[in-house]
Amino acid sequence: YQNYNKESTVLTDKYSNATVSPFFDLWNTDLNLMIMEKENVGKDNIPDFAFFHLKSLDVVAHRYGVYAGETYNYLFFADYMIKKVIRWLDKNVGEGKYTCVFFADHGGTNVIANGTWIVNEDVKSAMETKFGTGILRNISNDQIWLNTDMLKEKDISLKTVALWMEDNFKWVFRAYTRYDVSGEPEPVKAATPCCDDDDDKGLCFISSAAFAGTNPLDVFKGKKGEIRIAGGTAHIPVMKEAAKRIAEINPDIQISIAGGGSGVGIKQVGEGLVNIGNSGRAPTDEEIKKFDLKLFKWAIDGVGIVVHPKNPVKSLTQAQVKDIFAGKITNWKVLGGEDKGINVYTRDEASGTREVFFEKALDKGEISPKANVVVSNGAVKSAVSNDPYSIGYVSVGHIDETVSAVALDGVVPATDTVKQGKYKVARGLFSNTKGDPAGLTKLFIEFLFTPEGQKIVQENGFIPVK
Repeated sequence: YQNYNKESTVLTDKYSNATVSPFFDLWNTDLNLMIMEKENVGKDNIPDFAFFHLKSLDVVAHRYGVYAGETYNYLFFADYMIKKVIRWLDKNVGEGKYTCVFFADHGGTNVIANGTWIVNEDVKSAMETKFGTGILRNISNDQIWLNTDMLKEKDISLKTVALWMEDNFKWVFRAYTRYDVSGEPEPVKAATPCCDDDDDKGLCFISSAAFAGTNPLDVFKGKKGEIRIAGGTAHIPVMKEAAKRIAEINPDIQISIAGGGSGVGIKQVGEGLVNIGNSGRAPTDEEIKKFDLKLFKWAIDGVGIVVHPKNPVKSLTQAQVKDIFAGKITNWKVLGGEDKGINVYTRDEASGTREVFFEKALDKGEISPKANVVVSNGAVKSAVSNDPYSIGYVSVGHIDETVSAVALDGVVPATDTVKQGKYKVARGLFSNTKGDPAGLTKLFIEFLFTPEGQKIVQENGFIPVK
């Protein structure tokens, strides 16, 4: 198997970022099935053993967090890979003639909301300049091991270092300590500014609004705890901005934000896995009754059709859209574009965006099984912006210069046309809780309805409800 190992080494060395995406394991799955085929697995009466290591899940979850959109995206593809293996076994070994065992080497804590950062020499140098040579013991998996004995001698807490990092590196949104993860109190004095009067930057986060009257964020002062949010991907820009402003006024409140789609949000909040489950549709009566859900609609949004900016097709009728997504119209030439095939992108069935588009744009018509399925508004936008012959649909709040909005029956999907009621493919954006919200969850939802919260809604391309 030297050739296989050589190929694997070349791939990981030359395309190391591939391991942080589903691509690597899609390739890995095909490679393993090819080996099993060559080894005649299941072709005799001697038991065979095959081991599949879907490594990218470990890499993605370590880097982005267990509830991050990137992790959900990988799991969607993992289901596809497992289905592919099962189908191969059914065909080549026989249904009921094999045993599959699934296991993992460890679990994970929900820490990082989204994104990661690279610890480079500049970061190391800055940390040693600030806290002293020898402060860093090790760096691995985007985590930093500090010299805690040295910190104790200097009477500096881990939280102080974390706050300094957030304040001095613009790409660091939140830094977490081992005590943030475990929930245990740190056995040193609380975080204090580690700067002197000559420093340009301190660790104090003061909102200018505090001097101009009532600040709706003041209710978060003095609080401590965590808010876990998951679900609809259209909501994420608003959630992130709200979380950022809350963190600026009180870094002791940790807010994790993940996607996954409306169905995931409703299910996870109903099962108590998150505090807020976002959805791009109102939960059904059955879901409300089953999970004792309380609904909070804080914005109105449209779902617009998008194509690549260079695509000359800028307007379609509803009948044409239905035929495209059903696979009846397959070439752009029929619609006045180039003589090229149409690549259709849609969302998974857990998506509230898909449900609204399916009901109001497609009139509950067929979606071709050949359509490419992706798991978020951002993923659709990315796919369409990189595919000149693509078509998809996204939240109006996600439409920007990277894609081109397509008029539906002469009406362009935009905030104004949705607000005026001219563009009909629209829906509410909901944040749902299990029972009446309390504590930090209640404060967070109430903030979304304040003038500042509704301004965030408007700034992200949605229509405020107040």
